[in-house]
Amino acid sequence: MDTTWNLLIDLRFLTGVTIASDRKSAVIQAGTLQDEVGNTLWKDGLGTATGSIPSVGYVGWATYGGYGPFSSNWGLGADQIISAIVVNPDGEIYVAYRELLQGIRGAGGLFGVILEVTVKVYPLSTVCFILLPSAMLMSRFE
Repeated sequence: MDTTWNLLIDLRFLTGVTIASDRKSAVIQAGTLQDEVGNTLWKDGLGTATGSIPSVGYVGWATYGGYGPFSSNWGLGADQIISAIVVNPDGEIYVAYRELLQGIRGAGGLFGVILEVTVKVYPLSTVCFILLPSAMLMSRFE
């Protein structure tokens, strides 16, 4: 494999979740893990579609589709994206225009480096999860 033209962009320091004053959206920076997204929104009584693995980055998960436990309620992660800040190959930083935003919802960073996304958030009244150990489940079907 030729690695002459490979590039790694480390986004681990671009972390943060900022909830809008109207509490209908939140800005999520590109290096933020789903655990931080969920915990930050939860503290404010809000939620959004997230995946089931907390150590996965939110932006990558959402922009490549984003299926998770809340998908049947709010839709896919990609459905939540209402805006994105992108760096193009020329190094210009800009808000994604309509056509680019449509591409980002499913093709992720194929069109540039995504610095942050703005997503829809929803008020939470009650969330209930039932977690059973797999051994317990298997014994019920024997």
